[in-house]
Amino acid sequence: MDAQAVNTLRGEQVESLGRLMAGFSHEMKNHFGIIRESGGLIADLLAMHGHSLDEQVQARMQKAVAMIEQRIVVAAGTLHLLSGFAHRSDQPLSSFSPHTVIEEVGLFLERFARLSQVTLVISQSEQPCSVYNDPSLLQHVVYRLFMHCLHLMNADDTIVIHTSVTEQGAEISFELECKSIPELSIPDILQLPLSLLQAEYAVKQAEARVVLTIPSLQFPDVEATKNI
Repeated sequence: MDAQAVNTLRGEQVESLGRLMAGFSHEMKNHFGIIRESGGLIADLLAMHGHSLDEQVQARMQKAVAMIEQRIVVAAGTLHLLSGFAHRSDQPLSSFSPHTVIEEVGLFLERFARLSQVTLVISQSEQPCSVYNDPSLLQHVVYRLFMHCLHLMNADDTIVIHTSVTEQGAEISFELECKSIPELSIPDILQLPLSLLQAEYAVKQAEARVVLTIPSLQFPDVEATKNI
């Protein structure tokens, strides 16, 4: 099997996983919708008939209903990010917000940070940014670079992933707030994906930062495409 066929297969695998996760997130939204309706019904019944219950029982049920609603709100937000994450592989190239992609990947990164007792902060500048590039490949780069940085950190350290706008595109900064600054680098495994993104990078050791610049690639020529 030649390299092109293998690459095509890998792309199809990523697309399949994305569609499966998207379908799962939509299905879970339906389940949470039913749970929310049931919780609302219990709240209505408590409002109408709660006076006939023991005060302690009534208070505990009201607290339980409130907790159910709170967890549903959190879960709905999580599923929204999961759905966005899954759909990134639908098109190899598209216009997207790098900050939003990082928020979606952050859904998964948060657990790794928590297990390492490291704080993850995701932020962006006031000016929103959009680029035309490969969002699925950026997901991969963000995950790999985050894990590389995480392995250099200690408990109670903080990693800040900040997105801002430059003339060249979107600037994504991985800043390590550590008691002692580790030796920073870009892993060799990221050289190829960064090249495909046409991204530039800089290691700013004194500032404990690794900076990526993600440009907008040239839009395809629609007329030329029609003639193929």
